[in-house]
Amino acid sequence: MTERVESLAKVTSKSKAVANQLSPPAIWGPVNEDESSVIRVRRKLAEANAQFYDYLLDWHLKMDDRLDWNEVTPEGLLKIIPPLARSLWSRGLEQLFERRRQNAQLLAQMRGGETTTLLEQRMIEKKISQEKIAGVLNQAKNAQFREPTAGVAMLVVSEKLFGLLKKVGLVPRKASAIYFRQKEQMPGFMVVPRLGSFFVRRDDRRHEMSHMIWDFVGNFRRKSNEQTAQRKEAFDHFRSELIAYISTYSGFGHVSPAHLVYTKNWRIRNLAKDSRDFASLCMGYHGDNGRLSFAWAAATSRNFADLAQRFSDFTIKGKPLDWFFLGFMLDIYRRRNASAGVIADFLRRQQVPLNTEDLVDLIATDLVGYKDLGTRLAAIDDFAQAVGIELPDKKEILKEVGNKHKKLSQGLKEAVSKRFRNVKVFFMTPKASSGETR
Repeated sequence: MTERVESLAKVTSKSKAVANQLSPPAIWGPVNEDESSVIRVRRKLAEANAQFYDYLLDWHLKMDDRLDWNEVTPEGLLKIIPPLARSLWSRGLEQLFERRRQNAQLLAQMRGGETTTLLEQRMIEKKISQEKIAGVLNQAKNAQFREPTAGVAMLVVSEKLFGLLKKVGLVPRKASAIYFRQKEQMPGFMVVPRLGSFFVRRDDRRHEMSHMIWDFVGNFRRKSNEQTAQRKEAFDHFRSELIAYISTYSGFGHVSPAHLVYTKNWRIRNLAKDSRDFASLCMGYHGDNGRLSFAWAAATSRNFADLAQRFSDFTIKGKPLDWFFLGFMLDIYRRRNASAGVIADFLRRQQVPLNTEDLVDLIATDLVGYKDLGTRLAAIDDFAQAVGIELPDKKEILKEVGNKHKKLSQGLKEAVSKRFRNVKVFFMTPKASSGETR
């Protein structure tokens, strides 16, 4: 550990100061720098749970043919769970199957008119006017009700109807699909738009199925212990959304905080934004290997600070930066307005090595693709100062940019020259005369 700490550049102490100054203490917990045996066990457990959860999504939507759907019971399903995860999921599966059974009973009561009844119930609950309800139900005639597994309800609707549901206020305007939670005498169900005549995005189905499972396991999941009732509810939404995005291999860095927490409270939205950006940084830095494990990190966290610590624990430490990730950090800082304190905190927690030689090469590689070097370098300089990175001398960086341009030009010349020689040889080879061979 001492050698790793000593290998860090000057950035370490400065980033720590910037992070302490800019990161709200209420968001992040204490930094745990030692990768203990507890963390290693957590990672193994996360991998086992992630594999099973991924399987569970496909099984419910009948996207997998490894099981006979009619023969599955909670006990039978437990047998395919890795041993590390088996004890944790036994109670959760019992709850899941029980809630599915309740959902199936509620759906049976509206058999034959599921589409109109499901939508009408929710619009009445939302206090939408009778005139608007009638307009929606008139267009809902062509919607398709599906129940791939007993109790798993899905409405497949046209893009036009989905747009109307947004217009009347039943569906958030930026939603690409939606899950309505199970309530007393109202079954839980998904609404997924159909693209064209029949195609339904696989990611949309898996995303909303994740919400349904998360809703049905109910008391099994770890309860939020955020400070207030409003923050608890917001964190529950945030955690569920993060799990759904990760489970469908979708990025979530672009998703608005409002869509992640479903509240107008600006303080909570800012909290969600910082947590979203920190999680994005962790997953981007760690790479695709083990991506699904982060779903378990989110599932087992109980508040925003706990989530940040768990994502940090699951993320590799001390990995050298590449120019792609440097560009990613710059992008979320400039285009997504990520907090400089969050980025500085990430660099500190993950002990990211940033020595002068590497920085010169990284920045020069980034600058090679830009015509206006001054503007891009100024943007990098602004970012570096904000997050506490001490940049090398700009003349040294620009000199390296020149060297890279020369290498690129020389490589291009050699490639063109080689191609030209091949063409020249082809056209200048004497043609065979009649009766001759070459």
